[in-house]
Amino acid sequence: MSLPWGGLFDIDGNWTTPHDWHRVGRSVDFSKHYKDGNGNNLEVTFFDEDGNVTKITEIINDDKLDKYFKNRNCTRKEKEIGKIHYQCTK
Repeated sequence: MSLPWGGLFDIDGNWTTPHDWHRVGRSVDFSKHYKDGNGNNLEVTFFDEDGNVTKITEIINDDKLDKYFKNRNCTRKEKEIGKIHYQCTK
């Protein structure tokens, strides 16, 4: 949630809005898709306990993210750039 000298979404390295809360660990962005190291979408296979394929997808399960962050006093805010963004209070 915080990088000491900025990061991919802090292009200018100044942590101004909307990235100021990333600097203090109160904001986080997620891609809506699983990505490889080059930024290409990946298909991900999920298995049950018996090793059977239950799902193949490239979409992040944002329902699980919503549940996780809601329990930590965070609010989801969609970004125009196609990211899932959570803003958290103390």
